[in-house]
Amino acid sequence: ETGEEDEEDQEQQETDISFSKERQMQAIPRLVFALIKSSLLRPDELPSDARAHLHSLYAAMGPDHIVQGLYPTLSSWKSLEIENERGLLLSKASLSEDMPIYVLDAVSAVLVLYTNNALNSDPKLPYPPPHTCALRKQIKASRAELAQLSPRVLFIRIGTPEFVHFESHLVEEANLAGPSFKSFIESVAKDVRVIIQEE
Repeated sequence: ETGEEDEEDQEQQETDISFSKERQMQAIPRLVFALIKSSLLRPDELPSDARAHLHSLYAAMGPDHIVQGLYPTLSSWKSLEIENERGLLLSKASLSEDMPIYVLDAVSAVLVLYTNNALNSDPKLPYPPPHTCALRKQIKASRAELAQLSPRVLFIRIGTPEFVHFESHLVEEANLAGPSFKSFIESVAKDVRVIIQEE
């Protein structure tokens, strides 16, 4: 079994569909995946009002914000004043209880997630965060860039019904819109190997 796994890993490296050696192209597979799972390619599943809103939203955005709309920016925060890491992958594996707060900027909305670390810390972090903290100032700056879209801000505690709003943006997870990113990449790699072998 180990030999088969090693052979599969070698084949994936040979096809290199993740562009591991081309840094500027590494975001492409995830953007294509996010586009496939987005409502932009499934307009018939949306009510007419939601379809019109989605069209006007993306029509008003520049290229950088369209990318962010498809694959939102996820960041972790050590505290309300210190950002830890930006550009995390949109999967549950990125959410660690070691970090008290996560911020997901999806262009149309900014979602602030309080983990159990934040809720059970001593002293507890204020909820919602005060307007004077660095986290709030960053959210304000982000909203100012897209003032014409009026992004809403949601503060969410993990484990509550509202968490579903945050979870719905973790596009790399399997859901009703499609498979996980891992399954998608494996499927594409398999198809590419078949095409190469046929040639």
